[in-house]
Amino acid sequence: MAYGPFNAGAGKGGGGSAADTSYDNSTSGIEASNVQDALDTVLGATLPRLTVKVAAGSAITITDGTSTITGTANTAGSFTTNLPRTGTWSVSATLNGESTDGSVNAASLGGNYTIELAYFAATLTVSAKAGTVVTASCNGTTYSGTAASTGKATITIKKAGTYTVTGVYSGVASNSASVSVTTNGGSYTASLSFITLTVTVDTGSTITVKNGSTTLTDTSTGSNTFYLPNTGTWEVTASLNGQTATGSVNATAYQGYTLALSYVSKTLNSNSWATIKKVSDANQGANYWAVGDTKTITINGKVGATTFSNLSIDAFISGFNHNSAKEGTGRIHFLIGKKSGKMVGLTDSSYGNQTTTSGAFTMNTSNTNSGGWASCHMRKTVLGADSSPSSPKANTLLAALPADLRAVMKSVTKYTDNTGNASNTAAAVTATTDYLWLLAEFEIQGTRSYANQYEQNSQAQYDYFKAGNSKIAYKYNDVSTAVWSRGRSACYYYLLLYRHRRLRLLLHCLLFGRCAGRLCCLILRRAIRANPPAKAGGLPDNAETERERKAPFVPARSAGRFYF
Repeated sequence: MAYGPFNAGAGKGGGGSAADTSYDNSTSGIEASNVQDALDTVLGATLPRLTVKVAAGSAITITDGTSTITGTANTAGSFTTNLPRTGTWSVSATLNGESTDGSVNAASLGGNYTIELAYFAATLTVSAKAGTVVTASCNGTTYSGTAASTGKATITIKKAGTYTVTGVYSGVASNSASVSVTTNGGSYTASLSFITLTVTVDTGSTITVKNGSTTLTDTSTGSNTFYLPNTGTWEVTASLNGQTATGSVNATAYQGYTLALSYVSKTLNSNSWATIKKVSDANQGANYWAVGDTKTITINGKVGATTFSNLSIDAFISGFNHNSAKEGTGRIHFLIGKKSGKMVGLTDSSYGNQTTTSGAFTMNTSNTNSGGWASCHMRKTVLGADSSPSSPKANTLLAALPADLRAVMKSVTKYTDNTGNASNTAAAVTATTDYLWLLAEFEIQGTRSYANQYEQNSQAQYDYFKAGNSKIAYKYNDVSTAVWSRGRSACYYYLLLYRHRRLRLLLHCLLFGRCAGRLCCLILRRAIRANPPAKAGGLPDNAETERERKAPFVPARSAGRFYF
């Protein structure tokens, strides 16, 4: 390769090119007939040399951004040149409207380098967030493009191979995709994803998203999306006007995550059930609300054999972490419910009458308490207490509760006489796992009178009743009328009920399937006195007194209780 023409500028006859100037090689040892040949020999031994192999006749351009060398591939499909310096050189070639390119790193003086170029063009379409800078790389060859507003980046691939496709948006890297590009003129696709976290919180809130030493911040517009640089657990804090809401997300894959934050209101009814659950999980409920505070829910659907259509009723707090050593911690216990500030019970069309109808609000469909609370018709068929809130048994109270409430409900472990049949032994008291339950005698009264005497060892009186609140429940659709209430505690002996000095009814204290079906929430109204006989099965010797008529009946089991 000649570096001329070179003007020797010597001799009596004036100047001439290096090729026209003779060269004396007797002293240098360089075999050359003229100065140009000598220069080529010297420079070829010290500068890097590049050979481009490409289709014959291709126009070739070689550049490092400072110097540019051009040439044409010979009939053998080759072009060789010395490079004036080391470094990375871009090589392109064109022929008949087609183009190809590549690059080579000429690292050493005197080194020989070769690049082979082929005419190849395939289209790679990458789906990514608009504005993402997309890169496709294969063995040192890199092509790039930017995703348009359509969410597509179109890149021309000029060399066959398997490409690793990545993207960067707002300084955050995407996942990677691998694409094998094999066919000239072919079309290929790839899709890139980012780890995103969309935080929903009140507009104007300051949002902080943190993982390790990485902290991202923004001001809420109502819904803000953060691009996370890595997987892991991200702690999220929002603050506004002195209030703080927190949450976390465990990002395990390149996908979108969402987190809704809300501030805790001192007014229970102003909070979502999700917020109430978060407070409960943190054992902070008593720092915000009080026993007796209410939150309105809507009961909608068929419960047993009775249909409720958008019944609005207030659930109220009966205790925080009630009996937690036995029943579980991180729970706020609620009772359904209240209307117009009065505790009410749900009644059906059979209230006040005997019935054996399945789905009626009775403890059992026959006159028995055998099997106790665990096996009774009320628990399984009416409440659906033994099913899951995420998949509640059809036509039960659990299924009729609002979805947002069911989404945060937790189970409790309740201890009850689950043998019945006049049992009064410690072995009869066993545990059940319930999402809804009726109240036991001791949980209301704080004392035991008629239930299995061993139940109280695993129970506690609810704070709501311990505070002296009324134990009388009223009809949900007539708050002026008091009702009998169901309870889950089986009596361990028969009772004789008297009224106006006349024997009226012989039944179990639990009222299993004996009286009118009713799903009520608390204690029997003060209407009838239950006199225990002198011994099991015996009759009292004396008629009931006025004092006895005014005394409260032992509680039956309350229905519709749940916790978070």
